[in-house]
Formats: sequence, structure tokens, C-alpha cells
Amino acid sequence: MVFMASRTLAPAVPSLLREQKSKGSLGKSFFAGLLLEYYQYAGIPFKAVDSDVVHQSLKSRYPDHTNKFDASKNQDLFGVMLDRLPDSPVVLLDCRANFTLDFLECCAHYRLLDIFERKGFRTTLPIFISDDEDARRSAADLVTYFGDAADYVMVDNPKNFGSNEFRRTGLYKWLLERDAPLITMPEMHTVTKNCWEEIEDKAGDHLSISKVIEHKECSDVAYFELSGVKDLMFRQFEDSSKYLLPDPGLIKQKVTRVDLAAAKPAKQPFKSSLVAKS
Repeated sequence: MVFMASRTLAPAVPSLLREQKSKGSLGKSFFAGLLLEYYQYAGIPFKAVDSDVVHQSLKSRYPDHTNKFDASKNQDLFGVMLDRLPDSPVVLLDCRANFTLDFLECCAHYRLLDIFERKGFRTTLPIFISDDEDARRSAADLVTYFGDAADYVMVDNPKNFGSNEFRRTGLYKWLLERDAPLITMPEMHTVTKNCWEEIEDKAGDHLSISKVIEHKECSDVAYFELSGVKDLMFRQFEDSSKYLLPDPGLIKQKVTRVDLAAAKPAKQPFKSSLVAKS
């Protein structure tokens, strides 16, 4: 789950995201990590709470901005986590996979919506659109609880799972009616995933996508593919900033946009160098 408070970004991501290696899956943790990198790039103050004790990918890759706390162990600890949410314009909570039902039980017990209203927090829930039945049911459960008290960002990962059936559901129509933006995660090929993994293995540590791109042993193929993934996601995050930030005016650095049509030189008439001179 990925879940955002103050604007709170909540890891209330469908249970479809059964744990895969974050470096190659382009799933829950990869999405959350790229979002944190975007906040760093844009100069937006943020804090993260890593409650995924199995992988701890956010804490490992972004230690300066992330607190580790296993709020998913029981309701007591979830309550402690709610009491200790960081004071920041954006707070992102990342929980273990398959935590949605337990998460909602904790929300109901502690009256999370009332707590957030009192704190002045607004929640954003990334919803991964998928044809997986469990994922659709999980997404529906989240929407049933939060309703219009939250905002939603739809996330499509077309290279990892289909979404044609999801797009026929009433839930998809409901999300569209609320102008939930769609963020599409680009494909990352095996050669790039392997390069990332090899660099991490040699470093003996988890590395963010930016550190891999900057690493001296990053291959040319991985460099350009990872740079493309990062740039595309940053543009989509900026386009969806009103759902990911309490105020888009917090953005200190905008993503560079290139007008390809304007940048493309005008076509010149072709003149063959083989034409005989008269």
C-alpha cells in the first residue's frame, strides 16, 4: 500500500502488489520511491514512514527522509504510528503487501477520517488498475471506506498486468467522474534490471534510481532507459501535482519540457550530390 497525509500519500494500494523485487517490478515500492525522488527534485518538503518491514526499500534508499516503523504488526502500533505522523507538507506511508483489509480495520477502529479532518490532512490513494479480482475487490473496499474524503490517482502498469476488465467496472467510471488522473508506468527491460541489481550487489546496499543512473558502472543501455523512466514519471507527477501536494505552489523546480515540434528543424529540399552539373 502507498498512502499520502497532509496531503498524506497512503499506501492504500490494492493487494495485487504481492511483493516482487522493487528494483525490477515497477510496482508499489518502485512507484513510491520515484514519487519521493520527484519531491526531492521539485524541492518539496516531505517525510516517509516505511512500515514494510520485509523489504524496507524506502528506508534503505531514502534514509534521510524516511522513518522505519512497523505499524502493520497490530492495531496498537498502528495507533502509535498515527499519533507520531511527521509534521510535513507531504507524508507518505508505505506498508507491506496484502495489508489493505487490516489497514481498513485499523482506520475504522481509530476513526482515521475524523483524525485527518482534525489535523487538516487530505489523503491521496494510488489505485493500481488491474484485472486481478483480488486487486479490484481491494480497490473497491478502499473507495467504500474513504469515498469523497480522499483523492485518487490511478496507476497503470501495462507491461506487468492487464487492465481492460477494470476499465469496464463501475469503480473505474466512479474514479473518472472524480477526475482521478492516470499515471502510466513505463516498461523497464531485463538488461536494465540486471544492471541495477549487479550495481546494488557490488555496493552491498539498496540504491535509488538516481544513484544507479549516476553510478560509474551503469551501462549505456541502463543509463538511457532509467533516465527515460525517471523523466516520464516526473512529468506525470508534476501534471498530477494537485492530487499529490496540498498546494502545487510548493514546487520550486519544474520539470523541463521539450516541444518536439518546435525543436524539430524545418525540412529542407533534398539535393543529390550526384546530380550532374549543367
